[in-house]
Amino acid sequence: MRGWILRGVSADKFIISNRSKDKLKHLQNTLHVSVAVDNCAAATAAPILILGIKPQYMEEVCKELKEIVQEKKPLIISLAAVTEIKDLSEWFGVPGLPVVRAMTNTPTEFGKGTTALYANAQVSEAQKKELSALFSQVGYSFWVEKEELLDPLTAAIGSAPAYFLLCMEAMQKAAIAQGIPETIAKKITFNVAAGTAALAEHSQADLSALRKGITTPQGVTEFSLKNFPLDEFIDAFRMVYHAADERIRQLKN
Repeated sequence: MRGWILRGVSADKFIISNRSKDKLKHLQNTLHVSVAVDNCAAATAAPILILGIKPQYMEEVCKELKEIVQEKKPLIISLAAVTEIKDLSEWFGVPGLPVVRAMTNTPTEFGKGTTALYANAQVSEAQKKELSALFSQVGYSFWVEKEELLDPLTAAIGSAPAYFLLCMEAMQKAAIAQGIPETIAKKITFNVAAGTAALAEHSQADLSALRKGITTPQGVTEFSLKNFPLDEFIDAFRMVYHAADERIRQLKN
């Protein structure tokens, strides 16, 4: 929502509800959006209903909104991992409801998000086009043809910022340990991360080739990387993605 408003979507397009009254007040004061006294009040006039709800609360909220959804039949956008469209349809009691699942991440706030979208057969091409334009305003978005692809994309998109932040945190701490002032270490970590991402995105070479191109033979980078457990590092990320997949399976059972 912040990302959309920062990119020109009018704040008066949003009517929001939240369990926290303090959070509602904060969002109203900072983003100038309309707030509702409860979920039903927020959903009553909504042609598009965005469910930014944690999976463990989704069933409760859907059943709360059941009568309104059955009457209005809005386009549903679910931002929740794990929760499948068949579950939403069951909880709403509307088998033919148009539903889109979006696996997105927090950098959308700054227009740098990544969003995978899946639509059921009831979503029209016009609605898909509208949503493509909307999510493209806050970063890179794409459609997938199979809903089950959203499970592995949960780690690769939703959780991935935490993984990158962990790497950046480690590099920042290593720089500070070498005597670099914290303010400088912080700034160069951010800038190098952004610059390297731009290098990788705009180069025709794959990531391994780019890394080797930076690694001058007998230079500082090559010498220092001899101390880096590359195979273990790659295996660690495989384990992290596997663990994310295991947690998704647990939550579905």
